[in-house]
Amino acid sequence: MNAPLTDQLLSRASAWLTEAIGLHFPPARWRDLRRGIASAAPALGFRCPLDCTEWIAQGRLSPEQLDRLAPHLTVSETYFFRDTALFQYLESVLLPDLIQKKRAGGMGLRLWCAGCCTGEEAYSLAILLHRLIPDLPRWNLSLLATDINVDALAKAREGCYSLWSFRGTSAWNDTRYFTAGPGKCFTVRPEVRAAVRFESLNLASSDYPSLLNGTSNIDVLICRNVLMYFEPGAANRAMARLADAISEEGWLIVAPSELPLVDKAQFAPVHRESTILHQKSGLRLHTPVPPPIAKPFPRPAHRPVPPARPAANPNASPVDRADAEFALSNAEDLFAAHQHEAAWDIAVTFTGESPARVRAMRLLARICADQGRLAEAQDWCDRIIAEDRVDPAGYYLRALVLRERGLHIEAGDALRQTLYLDPDFIIAHFTLGALAHARGDAATAARHWRNTIRLLGRCAPEASVPESDGLSAARLLDIVESLMEREVAI
Repeated sequence: MNAPLTDQLLSRASAWLTEAIGLHFPPARWRDLRRGIASAAPALGFRCPLDCTEWIAQGRLSPEQLDRLAPHLTVSETYFFRDTALFQYLESVLLPDLIQKKRAGGMGLRLWCAGCCTGEEAYSLAILLHRLIPDLPRWNLSLLATDINVDALAKAREGCYSLWSFRGTSAWNDTRYFTAGPGKCFTVRPEVRAAVRFESLNLASSDYPSLLNGTSNIDVLICRNVLMYFEPGAANRAMARLADAISEEGWLIVAPSELPLVDKAQFAPVHRESTILHQKSGLRLHTPVPPPIAKPFPRPAHRPVPPARPAANPNASPVDRADAEFALSNAEDLFAAHQHEAAWDIAVTFTGESPARVRAMRLLARICADQGRLAEAQDWCDRIIAEDRVDPAGYYLRALVLRERGLHIEAGDALRQTLYLDPDFIIAHFTLGALAHARGDAATAARHWRNTIRLLGRCAPEASVPESDGLSAARLLDIVESLMEREVAI
């Protein structure tokens, strides 16, 4: 007979899960936690829930085990066009206005469903876009849908749903978007499925916003009924990162129970019947930080790229270089914490005759890119390359910016230049594979991903992959293997 799970053990397991994935299991929900662990234990390799719980409480779950556990702890509840008033407003007002503005400004549109579950919400958005944009193939569209539940994501990618997923709507009967199958199963048509990219993402992590995974410069971000299950501190941290992912004048949509999490100084509420949406109205006001070593540079409101400066003195003293490197390390830490304003103030002071000017310009390019100022970001990348034409990191950063601008051919050229300069640039191989995958070239994608796996084999699992926003070698390997398995399944 299995020994009972003690309150102390459950408390420790709950605390670790809050840290790892944000989910909150107070004593009132320990029954749910027990049931979830008991259900997951066999898949995690444990013969009894007690051993499994002790493993969790010790913080020893591997990323693969956490992926297998998450589906047993998360709530999967969604359906097509859930919240009729919201989708009516999206279709009649918000999206038409946004599409009109974007059509005049480059035809690029970025949406993100965070906590997408089995995909009904993301496909509902895709259907609206197909209705509203007759020339959709000409657009640089990014419709990202993420969740931590890998089982839910697998169902979402299949795009096959029963009538229960259509409660409250007759969308299943629209042959423009669905095809009927046996057993009252309705499958999303390929052209609609192609508009949505489903990826695994842990909202309790610091993996976003990022150019690497397409979670920056978002025009419309929907995250409903997700953060309500988080521990309050984890929910606030996740909301701050989601806010940083949204472009200026972009939109945030959360559930009514999550409205208190929205920063009222940063977002203006818009009331429409029974729906409340929020539009980003200004830059985040960050917590004051210690002053940088260098004197702050007076930043104009529009932040133009400073003119090129004379080359730095090659005889700069070691002390000067050490000061610059130390200050830029602080700036990079601020950037990692999404404190873009403070990071900018430090980095911009080192773009002139500083011996660390290339490093400073690279950080400024990343700040511009994360804030959606892609033309400025590309200008900084050009400055970096002009300064050092054999720096592979400069070409890689330029490739990411070009990809965000929808210039995929040019992005591929920049990535190939990166690999010409450094054939072992791991994340460049991965990104070239992602570009090939996006255009349907499975053979080329697989070739680049095999190279990624080969190079990752030389890394310690916990080592951070260079230029990957802190992604560990083990985590990138998980991502690549998952993508390759998915290609084989298709």
